[in-house]
Amino acid sequence: TFEFAPGIALFHSTDLVSWSPLGHVLTRPSQLPLGDTFSSFLGIYAPTIRFHNGVYYVICTNTNGSRNNDEKRTGMFIVKSTDPFEYGSWSDPLWIDLDAIDPSLYFEDGEVYITSPTGPSAIPIPPEYDFKDGIWGIQQAKIDIETGKLLTEPKVIYEGSGGRNPEGNRMQVCFKDTLINIFSLFLSHSQKKKKGPHIYKRNGKYYILIAEGGTEYGHMVTIARSDDISGPWEKCPHNPILSHRSLHSPVQGVGHGDLVETPEGHWFMVCHGIRPIGYPYGHVLGRETFLVPVTWSEDGWPIVGKLSSPGRLFMEMDGELPGSPPSLSQLLNKRDVSQLEVFTGPDSNILGPQWMTLGFLAPQLTNFNSDGTAVTLTGTAKTLSGSIGASFIGRRQQHIESGVLVTLKFDPKTQLDEAGISIFANPLFHYDVFLTKRAESGRSVVVRRTVDDFVVETTAVGVVAESVVLWVRLREESYLLGYVDEKGVEVELCKSRSRFLSTEVAGGFTGVIYGVYAQSSQEESAEFKDFTYQFTGI
Repeated sequence: TFEFAPGIALFHSTDLVSWSPLGHVLTRPSQLPLGDTFSSFLGIYAPTIRFHNGVYYVICTNTNGSRNNDEKRTGMFIVKSTDPFEYGSWSDPLWIDLDAIDPSLYFEDGEVYITSPTGPSAIPIPPEYDFKDGIWGIQQAKIDIETGKLLTEPKVIYEGSGGRNPEGNRMQVCFKDTLINIFSLFLSHSQKKKKGPHIYKRNGKYYILIAEGGTEYGHMVTIARSDDISGPWEKCPHNPILSHRSLHSPVQGVGHGDLVETPEGHWFMVCHGIRPIGYPYGHVLGRETFLVPVTWSEDGWPIVGKLSSPGRLFMEMDGELPGSPPSLSQLLNKRDVSQLEVFTGPDSNILGPQWMTLGFLAPQLTNFNSDGTAVTLTGTAKTLSGSIGASFIGRRQQHIESGVLVTLKFDPKTQLDEAGISIFANPLFHYDVFLTKRAESGRSVVVRRTVDDFVVETTAVGVVAESVVLWVRLREESYLLGYVDEKGVEVELCKSRSRFLSTEVAGGFTGVIYGVYAQSSQEESAEFKDFTYQFTGI
């Protein structure tokens, strides 16, 4: 979730295919201290969830925390819960004195191991490489799970298989009687990293799984094994065990995997990938979670995907799923769906689990009033292109062909007052359609496109109705923005290429957020009603 709040989305499933949102792990400011500037490159990195002796543990890294006097409130931390179905049940962080990202936990014989990437100072770097930073190896230490204190000094145990940017995983799964899925989008911004290691034990052998090649189009998953948890490690002879590099596929950037065994003894890998559109490639959905069946060879190595085409991910695959999963036709053939979004969750005083804000919830929650299908946002002077604290709530764009429409009631008093819909990638890249006041046309609908330091507005169109329906949608490779006039006719005000909001151009990793916002130096309020998310297919 990076610098969006709440932090670390949590889902539940009994079949590994259909997932129900439970909310978030980090729901309080004490759990998610963030700086005062928004960056889609900072905040919460890839978490890992594990279950042990009746307790769920999440270990993660906050890269944009803060220090309160001598109190550490940044870096690696652990939170825990005995009942993840209860909102707000996760503990405050145990901060760990280890500077690293993408950590993972492994429990065995009363001891707990923390495994994470390490920097170049710990491993000799070949002389042909001249890098001043980056992550070159995997380190391990024993940890007191109750206090977060390291019991041993971190020791480098593995250097990877030689690929670029070895990494971690986007979605973690663990079993109790049912499944818990937790995901957070992963950041990989330097050029030589080994990250996101996970340790498993099978048939007396320890396995270490990492991702390499960078979180872009060269992404891959590799594995090694050992008789000892600290190595030395034997590398899999058919590494990478999963990759789509140089492969013609609708899914690219496949990597960041984690393995899970179902109660019935079947194995799967969860990983992330991207679905670019157009050419040159551009993806706007961020990294998505994929599920791949895994079998084991006679000599004890995992085979990911189809036996006839190992190491590849397909949109349709066979696997012995637990429970009663929906059919593929139910998943793939959804057409022209209109989904009315409710702003509130089970508690009418909090946002529903699909919603997030820029930075933590203040000041939005103080401005939050809802009857379920309507929300009132009080505008602040902070803008979408500025720092944390803009009055904004949004939900992820989850489908390529998708869009939203919302009914807005807003009476702007000055040209600085505005409220509307934002197609938001980050503060430097977003398209907005909004109500404001203009000298020449009075109360008006305007479209603004912010692309880095280029800002372009359409001609203002005057409107007189008290409430105005605004809409945005993605069709083919362009976002369309407009409103519904007094006759009920959709008016398209602007068509702009989606590529400018893609990760390839805008950067970041969360993908596009469809959101509503209000901006006002006089704290004028805007009511948004009947927020409808529309999509076709996947």
